[in-house]
Amino acid sequence: MSASWPCGQGDHRVSGVRTWGVVNVLHAARAAFPEETLCAVMGGFHLSGENEKIIPETVRDIGGIHLALIIPAHCTGWRAVNALERAYGERVVPAAVGKLFGLGGEFLAVCIVRVL
Repeated sequence: MSASWPCGQGDHRVSGVRTWGVVNVLHAARAAFPEETLCAVMGGFHLSGENEKIIPETVRDIGGIHLALIIPAHCTGWRAVNALERAYGERVVPAAVGKLFGLGGEFLAVCIVRVL
């Protein structure tokens, strides 16, 4: 799933990453919208368990996108959230059910669920 909300400083990309990988989704969004600035990414980045081995390169590659806001959800994994926070500080805001995020002057209530 990938969705886009326009804002005054580019587009916010909101993504439930699943198996594609967050960096691949960001590169696909850049390719699909080459004239837009990617401001944010939101979703479960699936970097826990056996995927923990790719945390360092994922954190590094996210830095190349120059996002203003990184919103990891529950299935990102605490080690990856910690690594993102160490690398990008206040630009990382972990998601939680019921948490509100202002995107382009509008508020979006974020609730990430897995549909079986």
